[in-house]
Amino acid sequence: MSDQVAPVGASVLPEVDDVLADALRAQGEAGVRALGLLRDARRVLTGGGFEQREEVAAACVRSVADGLLAPGTPGAVGLKDAAKDLLIAVDALPRPPAGTARLADAVVAEAEAGVWERMREAAAVLRGEVESPGGFHRARAAGVFERLTGVTPGAAQETALDVWSRIYGAASSILHGRSAGPGEAAALYVAILGAARNLLVPLPARAARVLELAALQHPGEAEARELAGWADPRATGYFLRSGPAAAWLEVLDQYAPHLLLADGAAGLWPAAPFLEHLAAVAPETARPWLHGHAVQLAAVGPQVLVDLLLLAQDGALTSAGVRLLLPYVLVPVRDGEPVKRADWPRGLTARWAGRLPMAGRDRDWVFVVEALLHDVVDSGGLAFQAMMKRPHPGPELSPADAVRLAHSDPEVEKEIARTWAVLLPAGDVMVLLRELVATIHGQGPGPFRSARMVRAVLAGLLCRNVESGTKGAFNRGDLDEVCLQEDWVVFQAEVLGPFLGPLLARAVLDLAAADAAAGLPLAERVRAWKRIADADAHLHDRLLAAHLAAHPPAGAAGAGEWWDRAVEVTVRLLAARPAPEGARLAALILQDCPPQRAAGLDQRARAALGPGPSAREADQVLPAGIDAGLAEAAVEPLASWLRVWEWSPVLPAGLLTGFAPLLAAVGRLKPAGPPDPRAAVRPAPRNSVALEVVDLLELAAVSGPLAAAAALAAAEDADSYARVLQRLGGGRPARLDRRRPPGARRPAAAGARRVLPCRGRRRSAPPRSLSRRPGSSRPRRPHAAPCPARPRGRPTAVHRGDVRRPGGVRPAEYRVAHRR
Repeated sequence: MSDQVAPVGASVLPEVDDVLADALRAQGEAGVRALGLLRDARRVLTGGGFEQREEVAAACVRSVADGLLAPGTPGAVGLKDAAKDLLIAVDALPRPPAGTARLADAVVAEAEAGVWERMREAAAVLRGEVESPGGFHRARAAGVFERLTGVTPGAAQETALDVWSRIYGAASSILHGRSAGPGEAAALYVAILGAARNLLVPLPARAARVLELAALQHPGEAEARELAGWADPRATGYFLRSGPAAAWLEVLDQYAPHLLLADGAAGLWPAAPFLEHLAAVAPETARPWLHGHAVQLAAVGPQVLVDLLLLAQDGALTSAGVRLLLPYVLVPVRDGEPVKRADWPRGLTARWAGRLPMAGRDRDWVFVVEALLHDVVDSGGLAFQAMMKRPHPGPELSPADAVRLAHSDPEVEKEIARTWAVLLPAGDVMVLLRELVATIHGQGPGPFRSARMVRAVLAGLLCRNVESGTKGAFNRGDLDEVCLQEDWVVFQAEVLGPFLGPLLARAVLDLAAADAAAGLPLAERVRAWKRIADADAHLHDRLLAAHLAAHPPAGAAGAGEWWDRAVEVTVRLLAARPAPEGARLAALILQDCPPQRAAGLDQRARAALGPGPSAREADQVLPAGIDAGLAEAAVEPLASWLRVWEWSPVLPAGLLTGFAPLLAAVGRLKPAGPPDPRAAVRPAPRNSVALEVVDLLELAAVSGPLAAAAALAAAEDADSYARVLQRLGGGRPARLDRRRPPGARRPAAAGARRVLPCRGRRRSAPPRSLSRRPGSSRPRRPHAAPCPARPRGRPTAVHRGDVRRPGGVRPAEYRVAHRR
């Protein structure tokens, strides 16, 4: 059976074939009557003996439409019904009683009864019918289709069902006195044959034509209009999922563009599989169309946005196209909206940005990365503020009562859930920062064309973080200890919140190190740092000290500028409490300063340190007991004196001459002396452990799980392994997982790529977990070496659809589920 019919106005009109006749008879008495009327209409149009042939045929056509659509009438509202409902609602408005001074009193009195709400609803229905006429017959046809198939038509199918409104309107106008044009009645007959076939013939009887069109390599206007007339979303969906030829995109865009767009009412994009297919076989065809329609599609809803971002992963969207999606990606979760999967658009965009090949990176790519990191900074601040709204339990409460009190306010918990739901994990943030740094000198010969833009972006992000009120994050230790590698954070799903600053500072330093390795002059390397100095002068000095200490001048070229900057920043740093980066630079400068600069440096350093106290003044001001942290709260002059004591391990004897009484007095109270300021002294982070994860994995694989458990129990910090156990359980090494079926594959070797259950994202498992305890065997990264870039390109061993989020569905399942 073929859907194709004879052209309008042909001398021989198509007959009702057996398939359509069987479908009509299956509708009962109305279908049998419609079958007879269709045959009568053909006899009228092809036979003789009728003076008003067009009017008679039009009457048959309208009767067919009335009879076939009658079962779908319940619930359908036409223009006349909508106007009648509005008049009824208007008549129900309250009339002010006699003597009432104000109509508003009566209106307000009746508002609670819902009179105004009913009138607004009736007006909305009438407005929709006026703006889109023919809704009554379209709704009746949709009701018939849904009754027959149990499938609800989508937006594209509603457009196909509009043919019933056009047929009914044209036939009615002829019956009401309008003269029919040449061949108009024949065209109505042909149109209602096709409409009845699309509406009533079961899908299996039309499957051959669906397959024929799906295999067509050179479609034209007729095939596109035929496809647009299909009323069954299953047929259209099968066609779009079957991988049609690339030529269909241009034809459908010209003659049936609604088939390529998203269904706004359902929030779905049925044509997404077709565009995904084109992205793989003909990306040069798909990219221009997607770029022109990306904003329109993304505005439909989050599911369509996810489809677009998945297409971006496959290279179907350029950086400019992804940039257009940012207003829809970076939206907060509003009150009342679900938080589940709220981070998917951000996560997919970050994954795209981190894996885009170097050749495809341009200014638009930088804009996308900058917007994502801006959102991380801003959202992290909001999340931290939300957390601080929780009630803080006192020490007298038990742990269980403290937890109950902290979570006792449901409104605060909702705000926390909303703000934390959109935060990127630490692993994604580090990938973005690392790739931003690697892009500058990683595109082959010559630097990145937007290198200055990248330097300004990183400096601006650091300023934005500082201005958000999170300066305390920089006081946690040495910036040279920070690394943009996954193993610097034990759990990649861990969010950074307000503690992003050290990673941003590390990215600024790594970029300056890469510039130095590429031979850029010092002035160009630190040109963008003026913004950092304006936001936080001391942080700027720490960054500059770290960079200068790591990159001393190699020869005469640039040595003068290096020494000028080094002396200036050293003098400024001596006026504040020592930081590890500044102490290392100060030790270098004060020891190796050229003779021609030594005198001036010595004079300025003494001025920065201030005058030294006498023995009597020191004994009077110093308290009975001090500790290294007293300088934070001490008042002058004690604060300045203790600052000199903290700097003393790196200061030459000449600068300490006037402070001998002070140092002697403090030495009597603190015999151990001050700690070396070149190494940050701080408690070990709570995620640091003496035993490393990889060692435990190897022990479990060789000696069994009991040996690994015994090693954990015997560790000096045995109470600190909750996260390590979670990591071991998440990786599920062989012989630690009793549920592993016999014959299952053993885990990959340490350092190989494997999937970690980190909010559903694929990760490279770090080769070792970071240990910050004294005596750790992990070598410290040289200050001069930036973090190496992670190899780009998506792993072929694991498909993104194979990564499952805990308690959720895979992105691939998500995409398939909302297209069914």
